[in-house]
Amino acid sequence: MPTHDPPLAPRDEAAFLLHIAAEIEHALMVQYLYSAYSLNPNAIGLSPSQSAQVADWKRTILAIAKEEMAHFISVQNILISLGLPLNFERDSYPFRSQFYPFEFKLEPLTIRRRKSIKAAVKASKGDAEKIAAALFSASLNRYIAAEMPALNLISDAERALVETLTHGEQVNRVGKLYERLLDLFDAGPTAGLRDSDFDGERLDAQGYDSEWGGKDQSTISFHALVRPVRTRAEARALLTEIAEQGEGHQEGAVTSHFQRFLTIFKQLEQFSPTQVYLHSIATNPTTSELATEATIIANPRTRRWAQLLNLRYRLLLGYLWHFLSLGGELFTDVGDRTPHGWLVIATFMEMSNLKAISELLVGLDLDAPGGPKAGPTFELPYGLALPDREKDRWRRHIDVLTTARALADQLQKSIAPAADSEAAMLVALAERDDKSLADLEELRKGNHPLAATGFAKVRQILDEGLRGFPLAQLAHSEFWRVDDETKLRDVAGFPPLRPGDGANSNIIKALKGEAPFGADLGTPGGALPAHASRASADRS
Repeated sequence: MPTHDPPLAPRDEAAFLLHIAAEIEHALMVQYLYSAYSLNPNAIGLSPSQSAQVADWKRTILAIAKEEMAHFISVQNILISLGLPLNFERDSYPFRSQFYPFEFKLEPLTIRRRKSIKAAVKASKGDAEKIAAALFSASLNRYIAAEMPALNLISDAERALVETLTHGEQVNRVGKLYERLLDLFDAGPTAGLRDSDFDGERLDAQGYDSEWGGKDQSTISFHALVRPVRTRAEARALLTEIAEQGEGHQEGAVTSHFQRFLTIFKQLEQFSPTQVYLHSIATNPTTSELATEATIIANPRTRRWAQLLNLRYRLLLGYLWHFLSLGGELFTDVGDRTPHGWLVIATFMEMSNLKAISELLVGLDLDAPGGPKAGPTFELPYGLALPDREKDRWRRHIDVLTTARALADQLQKSIAPAADSEAAMLVALAERDDKSLADLEELRKGNHPLAATGFAKVRQILDEGLRGFPLAQLAHSEFWRVDDETKLRDVAGFPPLRPGDGANSNIIKALKGEAPFGADLGTPGGALPAHASRASADRS
């Protein structure tokens, strides 16, 4: 692991390494998202069992990307606890950093099989560049190498496979960075961080599991590690868990990223080499004609959609940075969101927008109709830093959202009548954006966001509980999306409301995850989806 010459003071070195960690987590998250969206369970020629397998791979890699997002937030928490600046940057193409496991590359999920690797290594006659190309030309092989633990920690059953995939080549494993961080956090007052370096005064600015975390022990395991940090011991414990989740070599309730990628490799290797399982999307798609080592999206309409995705990505990063800089309570005494709380739900809504537009872009033309498709671009803006003054930060969000709203209007006017799915998405975006712009104007003035009342407030709380994502794998739809409470119907045999007895109304029990609701919270017969958020006491 590269170090500074001369050596940095421990707290300064922590800033240096944590900034690298944040950039790597950010870059891995985006690359994993791209690979997940490249998978096509409906590809021609897939058997029903293969289609189900590809769908599982997609869900698995999306879960890994969510966990990388949680790692990213937790690293920011540690920076806050040390009184250090946040870092939301990431590597981009072309690759210039010696700290990253591999160059940043948005590409489909591809595989280099063992037989092909052995033949290419043999033909290389010891040429290091040719060996590296043989080992790491495919994205899945690189992900395994980046997330792997040291070879001696890998089980005997898997070591031979990993040795073939890496040929003993040493890459900048993500785990090496965390090993150095753990040493620094554990070295003691003479060589490492001291307890006095940590400051618990800004806990209210940090991300908490209740808002940013989550766990799902269903078929596709998922556990977002987000915790506030007060002390050196807490920081070290959190870094240990992050490292174990990435490269862990022991089977647990949630397997490591390394194990999950290795499982996908073994399953994908069973597919015929000619079997299509991907969308035909570009590598490193971009909207910029000035970008190097990238594929320009030449189709005008597709480029507009990609630009819209880039703006939503910018909004997400801006809202999250603002949240981690602001602090304060999330809810008022009557359960309305404060400015700090508004930024949480705004961030999640942009995650939902990114997912929807990404799913669209893998089916839109890169250039001429009938050719390759585009894919989500995830291009960083000219800068990420927020203005110094609070009101100017809200103005920045207004500026970006106004641009996104105008671009969506352009798309709506140019869409062919057949593109019903695009039109529906743009209508939903416009409705959300108009509400957000009204809230942002209030926030810019120093007020709280506009508060709903009556049954509209119930609808808002339930919608926010889904974090902008649709219900999935449940026996009911969004039953609360009606004009007023008199139109509510029984759900799965349960009347939602009990007039005059709010505490025992089924809708309140469901919000709290109380029996008979909330199966994934440990109570029987439940219905809360894994990505949903249990309502806080203030809101239920």
